[in-house]
Amino acid sequence: ATDLGGLFGRDGTSGQSLRLVGGAVGTLKSYAEERPTLRIKAVDLDPAQPADAQARALFDELRLDGGRQEVGYPGGLRTIFRSVGVAVTPDPAREAALRDLVVLATGGARGITAEVLRELAAPGNTLVLTGRSRLVESEEPVLEVGLPAIGPVQEAIGQYVADMIPDGATLQIGYGGIPDAVVMQLTHKRDLGVHTEMIGDGIMTLVESGAVTNRRKNVNRGKMLATFALGSSKLYRFIDRNPALEMHPVDITNDPYLAGRNDQLVSINASMQVDLIGQCGSESLGHTPYSGTGGQADFVRAANRSRDGKSFIVLPSTAKENSITRIVPTLAPGTHVTTSKNDVNYVVTEHGVAQLRGKTAKQRAEALIAIAHPDFRPELRQAARTMKLL
Repeated sequence: ATDLGGLFGRDGTSGQSLRLVGGAVGTLKSYAEERPTLRIKAVDLDPAQPADAQARALFDELRLDGGRQEVGYPGGLRTIFRSVGVAVTPDPAREAALRDLVVLATGGARGITAEVLRELAAPGNTLVLTGRSRLVESEEPVLEVGLPAIGPVQEAIGQYVADMIPDGATLQIGYGGIPDAVVMQLTHKRDLGVHTEMIGDGIMTLVESGAVTNRRKNVNRGKMLATFALGSSKLYRFIDRNPALEMHPVDITNDPYLAGRNDQLVSINASMQVDLIGQCGSESLGHTPYSGTGGQADFVRAANRSRDGKSFIVLPSTAKENSITRIVPTLAPGTHVTTSKNDVNYVVTEHGVAQLRGKTAKQRAEALIAIAHPDFRPELRQAARTMKLL
């Protein structure tokens, strides 16, 4: 930890400086790569800030396992530094001098990083990667996934949710037709932020529309945060070297404490079944798996922590051409409970919104039956009576 003002001396106000380009932080990164059991960071504090604020900043960084190794706190605001590409006038003499070299990269021998470094080593040069992982070569094309189908049911659900999202909210968007239907109805919003697990084409659309600025986020202001991307080739071009996007390990993006520090955090995730007390089965139907755990429970809890946060579980009221209800008395035996009844807040179908958090079992059952498909409401009421919920 240093006390150079939070910018590692980049502003020139400090006679001493630990400049990122000087290699000290690079050395720390190499240590972290070679000794994964160590937690290593370079943190530059602002001595003008109160001592207790500086201590809190250090403890916050200590509890983050992974992520960036260099972090500053100018004016008490957590700041991440990144390299920025600049145009360079071609210099044939200089280019000739940069041939037949040995390029040594420390701490960069992991798969994707190594592939990028290979591109940096010009033909004729020798690339030497030092690290614990061997070079992984791949010529496989990048997986592309288009937007899911969005029909009238998805649009209706999306409208209910969009109407409850204020300007300035920070979004977490899950994968699926309904979350994307919500996104498509947010292009008129202002100053939205993004702190999510997955970034997809829907979020890219919001950025292109001007709805996302990230300027009102409390954490990583001005930046979108995600841990992976899944979408079209256009999306991958959009995220490539995008200074407005930071990709972090999942234990940082999905930490409910960190995500919940953003005011008005809104999480939107899909489910396959919801029972009459609010339990969500989003991974399996009975013993048959359909999906993984993902970040649904993490971000529901994060939204509950957030000041004025909201979490939405979205699903069509029926399946198989209206022959099966998705609002059920109890989850099918063996179904994995993804999000508990104590965490769920809003459940939304094309028939309305059920607000559950803080409600009694009877109130929950009544609210959920009210947003079930009308054809199934009588049998759901009868089941609720048998279960002594009504």
